[in-house]
Amino acid sequence: AWGLDVLRERSFLRMTLVRFLFLMGTGIFINISLWYLRDSLGQTESADQTFWGVVALGSVAFATVLSAIPAARVSNRVGRKPVIWAACLIAAIGIAVIAWAPTPPIAVAGLFVMGIGSGAYLAVDWALMTETIPLITSGRYMGLANIANSIATPVGLLIAGPMLIDTFTRAGTIDIGPRAAMAMGIPALALAAVVLVGVHPRRDPRDPEVAPTAT
Repeated sequence: AWGLDVLRERSFLRMTLVRFLFLMGTGIFINISLWYLRDSLGQTESADQTFWGVVALGSVAFATVLSAIPAARVSNRVGRKPVIWAACLIAAIGIAVIAWAPTPPIAVAGLFVMGIGSGAYLAVDWALMTETIPLITSGRYMGLANIANSIATPVGLLIAGPMLIDTFTRAGTIDIGPRAAMAMGIPALALAAVVLVGVHPRRDPRDPEVAPTAT
């Protein structure tokens, strides 16, 4: 029993790291959108920045909602982990399009793809969390998971801002900085997919439910 608890604890910690990496990789755009639109895509007019900013965030939100329910249903058939791996791949493709997009419409298309990956992940993430954590200490583990939620964006911005955008700006390549910050999400998602391999849930969602026996 002790060994099983250790396995579950390690699985949960890995799952927490997966969440941290995924949210960090996909959350960068929301916080650097102004610099990306202005410096990388050349949208210097305030009205243009506002328009494309609203369209960009709207496309992410719409795609996230669109993919959530289908992803949840698929995960009941194939398992949670395959859906999260697919979500990492789809989101990484979207981020790659955003990072190298020459025009705002192409960037919006990339954001839509990233939103599909984000929706698929968010639909399955908590389900896998609840199938991984030791039930007797579930409150403590959920608290740790929420800490991962809280620090993912600040840590991502710390890397994206001082380490990438500022560095490229000082080098005279101001348009590259936001693109490099976006591209940082690709290795983050790749690492999330690798870490997920070591997650072992308590129960596979494809297994039939077992009714409790009377005592």
